[in-house]
Amino acid sequence: MKPFVFQGKEIKSPNDIRHLPTGELPELCKELRAYVAQIPTDKKAHLESSLGVTELTVALHYLLDTPSDRLIWDVGHQMAVHKVLTGRGAAMYQSLRRHDGISGFPSPAESPYDLFFTGHSSTSISMALGLWFADKNPKTVAVIGDGALTGGQSFEALNIAGEWNADILVILNDNGLSIDPNVGALSTFGKYQDYFEALNFSYLGEVDGNNILELLPKLKKAIQVSGPRVLRVFTHIQRIENSVSTANPLQPIRTSLRKAVEYCLQKHSDLYVLSPAMLAGAGLKEVREKYPERVLDTGITEQACVGIASGLAKGGKKVIVHIYSTFLQRAVDQLIHDVALQGFPVMFVVDRAGLVGEDGPTHHGVFDFQILSTIPGVKVYFPDSTHCLEKDIQNWANAPHLAALRIPRDSAVINFDNDIPDLLWKDAPNTLLAVGTLSHQAFKAFKRLVEKGLPLNFVSVHSLDAFENTTLLDKLGEQKRLFIAEENYFSGSLAEKLSAYIALKAHGERLPKIVLITLPHSFITHGTPEELLHLTGLSSEGIFNTIIQNLEN
Repeated sequence: MKPFVFQGKEIKSPNDIRHLPTGELPELCKELRAYVAQIPTDKKAHLESSLGVTELTVALHYLLDTPSDRLIWDVGHQMAVHKVLTGRGAAMYQSLRRHDGISGFPSPAESPYDLFFTGHSSTSISMALGLWFADKNPKTVAVIGDGALTGGQSFEALNIAGEWNADILVILNDNGLSIDPNVGALSTFGKYQDYFEALNFSYLGEVDGNNILELLPKLKKAIQVSGPRVLRVFTHIQRIENSVSTANPLQPIRTSLRKAVEYCLQKHSDLYVLSPAMLAGAGLKEVREKYPERVLDTGITEQACVGIASGLAKGGKKVIVHIYSTFLQRAVDQLIHDVALQGFPVMFVVDRAGLVGEDGPTHHGVFDFQILSTIPGVKVYFPDSTHCLEKDIQNWANAPHLAALRIPRDSAVINFDNDIPDLLWKDAPNTLLAVGTLSHQAFKAFKRLVEKGLPLNFVSVHSLDAFENTTLLDKLGEQKRLFIAEENYFSGSLAEKLSAYIALKAHGERLPKIVLITLPHSFITHGTPEELLHLTGLSSEGIFNTIIQNLEN
């Protein structure tokens, strides 16, 4: 695909549009929209949110001297037009959200116009405040959506900025959406002016963000005035029809989760399900429509969501909190202090555990296990099939306890409908132990190795209860070689715990050679799940090769 061209000239940077007469900008926006709408993607919704801020993006780059003037986009879903204007259009057609290609989020590694790696919400105002405090550049702008404004970090930053009389401009991109329709009192009652003015922000009014000729003068004035200030810009997401999609249509894990949760809601009238803006991603929107009083979207409020779960549990209710692994990072204090310390029997469904693919390093679920497995009293489950997932949730509902259920993103590399054997013990001197959904890749490798005549046992572990099976642990400690395959960093992993257990148990006896097949200790890039498993050595081929090399040596 050719790069974006306007009036016969390739647009390589915002400098290429700043000379245009304002009367030509509506046509520029129209052509930008058409160009962006055809970019192949697995996340159409991200392009749609970008199209909604086409005029705002053009206006900001037209009036600001970016990147010298600071422009920070909250979350980054709406970055596509920004990336085209900063010279990445052709690369986006070739490689958006693909390995070694253009990220779907802001990335300083790609361009100086992207100031931070972002992907989580509500961070832009604090970052803008820190940048302004560093050099007092009065042209420091944070663009935040009304959904991200519900996050507590945005309030904290506004509160500080108002006291410091910080010279920053906040653009409130109000499209009425988070991921699902927005929730919360600010959105419901619309008293944004009162809210901002109470925090010492000048409220500069409201403007149609999809009318660039109306937007430009208002935005120009907002940039020129001083002090903490906010301009509310109304935009509308533009839906894309007949776009080129690279998304995976298979959703067995979401389907299984929905079935299990709905079954438990039917059987247990005291069960509540909470999610911080992730019901759609969980496949639970239909369940919410059926049980609107007991399936609750709290908005982008991870900390408050877990706190509410604590209160419900104290009130005698059964509670499931559905939350993405990457967003659970934001509620660790509440998990420990408000739930675990109290001994409340809350079930955390930790979604998108492991490598999530194209969303990349801001969204990989590779830190939750290390946290969860160290908290006293937490039972951690990592099912490797739909049968196992449904059984774990139903067992919990019948006998609630503090638990975390780690489930991966649906992808073609996991056939979740297939049950993997828990144990194939052949009294061989070597064992391959696989953790959770990586059992699917490991079992493929195991079958190939056995076909080659190599002596190998196979163990699939899908909960920390495995450490209660002392007979199995003793057998593992007697092996010549123990291969542990796990989609986690070694530090804090089950592989580390198992290695320590065997070493402490040995008391000077011969130890097995333990070969770790875990994630390299670095931030993992974006790419398809297949590419990332291959890149990290966790594909069936990578596991096979690691074991072959060790056994043959």
